Amino acid sequence: MSIWVLTIALVLAVGYLLLMGFYGLGWKRLPIFLPDDSGTPDLFITVLIPARNEAAGIAATLSAIHQCVYPRHLLEILVLNNGSTDQTAQIVQNWMDQHPDSPVSLVELGNIGKKNAITEGVYRAKGSHIVCTDADCVPPKQWLRLIESAFIQHQPQLITAPVVLYSEQNLLEWFQSLDLLGLMGITGSGIHFKWQHMANGANMAYPKSTFYAVNGYEGNAHIPSGDDLFLVQKVAKQWPGSVFFLKHADAAVKTKAMPNWPAFIRQRVRWGSKNVALPEWPVRLSLLWVLLVCISTVVFAVGICFDRGFVIPFGLLFVAKWMADVFFLGAMSRFFNKKEAMRWFVPAQVLHTLYIALIGFVSLVWRNKEGKW
Repeated sequence: MSIWVLTIALVLAVGYLLLMGFYGLGWKRLPIFLPDDSGTPDLFITVLIPARNEAAGIAATLSAIHQCVYPRHLLEILVLNNGSTDQTAQIVQNWMDQHPDSPVSLVELGNIGKKNAITEGVYRAKGSHIVCTDADCVPPKQWLRLIESAFIQHQPQLITAPVVLYSEQNLLEWFQSLDLLGLMGITGSGIHFKWQHMANGANMAYPKSTFYAVNGYEGNAHIPSGDDLFLVQKVAKQWPGSVFFLKHADAAVKTKAMPNWPAFIRQRVRWGSKNVALPEWPVRLSLLWVLLVCISTVVFAVGICFDRGFVIPFGLLFVAKWMADVFFLGAMSRFFNKKEAMRWFVPAQVLHTLYIALIGFVSLVWRNKEGKW
């Protein structure tokens, strides 16, 4: 085994420990949001729900938002039907007929893509502030009240809030749950340190004027994913320090995991394909470092079959990643009341290493139908 292999393993291991330690420190220092409940809401909010073939979950999403604690006269909910070929539109219409007091409207669009659908929704919105979620999500009752309070107290240009999974049943689903918990911690920490800016489109909000000021998705509309990351990084660039992470367990929107491996892989390849085009170098650097750690771990594990000298470099990366992840994910699972997720840490950690190595590599070369990144 070359000394260079050992050196590379040592550098990657130390770098990973420092990176995850940095994220852990940021999450710990990020204050839990304390809402001011003394006043009454006065922001007119428009909730945008882009939907394409979401017949299975759209009714539950509408019912959850309907139960949110927020004045009806200050709320508008637009379901942006993005060319669905299933019963999504009919289910929404039936739900509206059953709840005539709910401020829900169905906006029929062609298959114009999620970014264009959201753009159309912003143009049509009556509210001064936009809240985005997905058509398979279940927001908690205090969701809109917490977002409104954060806007009033901190005056941010964009709010990003947590997304967690629920009703996990098997290894694949618990693996995704741990993975998403980690992403929430990284998102909150990066924003707290003003080092990197990420978001999840299933739970983000911004003044309508902010969307116009950064020209929406202009410049990245051709990329099939990233309606959240590109927008938040545009906002952060134009108004440094203006992005707010709403750290509060009751602000976390719930969604379900991908039900099978093919669906999960398609989703993550789509997500990963946008990473090379992200404008913020810290995000790309951290993603690249994690990818190198996982690829090297897999390569060294295979190398052991041919040369026992690979045991030490493999061991360095293996121990470093597991130590860093168990502490970081443990803190995240406790905060979001998902302690059961850590029972699946060992097999999920193996899957995470393999998945990052494979999906990360595939995402680097994946192109959309037009042949563009």
